[in-house]
Amino acid sequence: MSNKYLFIVGSILVIACAIIGISFASDDTTINKNLVSINTIEKPLDFIQVQRDIKQGVFLDLCNVKEEYYKQPELYFGYDNYLNTPHDYTRWIVHGYGAYPGETSLSVSNMKAGETVTVCTLVHTSFGVETYQGIGLSIEHNDYFTTSISPNSLFLYPTFPKITGNWTYKIAVTITAKQDIQPGSYALNMIATAPDTKTSQENYNIMNGLNQSYYNCPDNTKCDPNIIELRKRVYVDGGQFSTTEFYKISIAVT
Repeated sequence: MSNKYLFIVGSILVIACAIIGISFASDDTTINKNLVSINTIEKPLDFIQVQRDIKQGVFLDLCNVKEEYYKQPELYFGYDNYLNTPHDYTRWIVHGYGAYPGETSLSVSNMKAGETVTVCTLVHTSFGVETYQGIGLSIEHNDYFTTSISPNSLFLYPTFPKITGNWTYKIAVTITAKQDIQPGSYALNMIATAPDTKTSQENYNIMNGLNQSYYNCPDNTKCDPNIIELRKRVYVDGGQFSTTEFYKISIAVT
């Protein structure tokens, strides 16, 4: 990669989240959540500094951020609010994922045909989601760049009642110029899709191998029988309700 590329992570970092829940009326079903466990990865001593740098856009090389940082729930926007908000057992939170940061901006000088640049983001399960999700990742078609995403198929763990396992991934997007790129502004949008049938079945088999059972209402709540039945569906194909991008790459070519 040439040193003529200058990466700039947007100063305002947002998570693009899609959370879909199915709800039924019930009484006295909102109670404090009971997170069984949060994380088994030891937090680095400089985690607070790195967290601040990423939030402020100072940490420019997200591709080099290590797992012991990006698998800490505290890194992500909305985590503190999630911990302090009671879980609503009247709703089955079935789909939800996002990207952090939600947008990456970069400046490229004199980009020629065949030249490449790579950017990274973190794709994660939204807080409070109760299911395992399988999603595919792709970049919407454009006339100027080809792209590859690694990994481009994710098996996302739930974040309720516990946050553990592969609930978040570091995603690398490699961008290659199809032709000499004229000066100007360009945008690439990442979307989520449902996995193909084979991958969906493989994901389901993996989930079964984990011996995970669905999480139902505590004894002191009154849950609608429909919700109790729905929670038995521990795995779902994600990306079925996403019609807009959830991660944007803005490219300024000079």
